[in-house]
Amino acid sequence: MEYRLPEVPFDLHGLRDSPGYADAEVAVVDTLERQGVLDPATWVLNMVARRLSEAPPLAPVTDDFITFVLEHNFGELLLENLRTAAPPHVAEKLRLKGLLPDLETLEAPF
Repeated sequence: MEYRLPEVPFDLHGLRDSPGYADAEVAVVDTLERQGVLDPATWVLNMVARRLSEAPPLAPVTDDFITFVLEHNFGELLLENLRTAAPPHVAEKLRLKGLLPDLETLEAPF
């Protein structure tokens, strides 16, 4: 099966040059930081992953499928990304299978 991205009717690469973008970016980052979000870029990616995980899949998937942001250190941040991306009913399935442990139950090196 071949996958292609749909045609985008505007230039995503030029988005940062759009009028008002810089002011909007500063306002959003400030708001997220006031809400305790330490890494706004990862937060946005996690929210996109969550929306994708909640959306009807385009192809057959298992009932515990989620989209998540990969954390290359495979530590606490990866688990946090998985928890953020998983809708509650999927998170519970993953917990029951031992695939989404609580941080308190993990041993080193986490």
